[in-house]
This record gives sequence, C-alpha cells and structure tokens, in this order.
Amino acid sequence: AQVLSIHQDQAYRLWLSSESGLYYFDLATGRFVMLETDLIQGGVTTMFEVGRDLYVAMYGDQALYRIDTDELAVELTEYVMMNDNVTKSVVGPQGEVWLAGNKGLERFSLTDNRLEEVLQTNERISDLWLSEDGTDLWLIDNGKLLNFEISDGQLLARDTAVLNARIS
Repeated sequence: AQVLSIHQDQAYRLWLSSESGLYYFDLATGRFVMLETDLIQGGVTTMFEVGRDLYVAMYGDQALYRIDTDELAVELTEYVMMNDNVTKSVVGPQGEVWLAGNKGLERFSLTDNRLEEVLQTNERISDLWLSEDGTDLWLIDNGKLLNFEISDGQLLARDTAVLNARIS
C-alpha cells in the first residue's frame, strides 16, 4: 500500500496513513499497528493536533475525524469542510489550523469552535506556508505563488505578479 501522510504527535507517537488505513507505531512491539475503527478505512490525506487530540481528513470526504490519542478512539466531528481533498495543514501560533485543499483555504479553530472558508478557488491549493508569528501566508495555487498578510484574521493580498513572471 502507498503511504499518503505521516505525523508525529505530542507524545512522540508516529502515525502513518495509507490507502488501506491509519497506523500508529507501537513502542512495545516495535511495529506499526492499524488503528481499529470502522470510521477510517484509508485515504487519510492530512493529520494535525489540537490539544491531545489528533484530527484527520480523508480523500473524498468533507468530514473531520477526531482521535483520542490516549484511548485510540475515533469519532466523527460536527465540522464539515469545503474541501474534500485536504492537501496540507499547518498549525498557526494561536492554535488555529490552516487547511489547504482542492477547493480553497479553510481555517479551523477549536477555541472558537468553528471551521471557516477563508479563500475559495477553482484550482487546487497544493501547498501553504505560514510564518512563525502568523502574519505572512504563502500559497501555491495552480502553480502560481500567492502571498497574503494576515491582519485581524483577514487575508490581505500582496502582488506576486512580478515574482510569478520571474519563476515561470
């Protein structure tokens, strides 16, 4: 099976997703063990942590799933994403999670208990980078670089036309 994503949680447990399921490294046995659940059968495209919980998104699914990493229990959350193929997730300095995918950019905040659409696009956002202080955001959208200043939670577009012309 093909490995789709990898994540190390706060307890230093290594997680791998593949087309066949979600696996965690069991230190006691020295092996990867498939997480036993009917909710996640495979196709996890991204994993991120909020507190002690691991959240996962799956290919073709607009739902977010929460995994209690202590109990290894999975539940479907109430959050419905715009994207059904999340390509990248980045945790910001306030604990917010930026999710890039096939339909745009979303921001998830457990503190505010909300998932919001930040930027819709007709093309897949393939990558994102967020500055350490959370004020500078770069996206790759259909092979072009986009840059935004983040001010009061809003995206303010910066001109990247000259940069894109130089690198294309």
